[in-house]
Amino acid sequence: MDLHEAMRTTFACREFTDDPVPDEVLHRILDVARFAPSGGNRQGGHVVVVRDKGVRQRLGELCVP
Repeated sequence: MDLHEAMRTTFACREFTDDPVPDEVLHRILDVARFAPSGGNRQGGHVVVVRDKGVRQRLGELCVP
């Protein structure tokens, strides 16, 4: 796939299911994400996995101004 095709065919997901992401899939995603570029190679990203629905709900409320 060339750059033009990737840019024209990449879709943005705006709806999600309540199906949990299996641990093995999550580990693969996070492993690959380690190689994503960062400005100045600062690698400032951190990931926290929250599986508890109540905690996710509360975090969502805290993020809304």
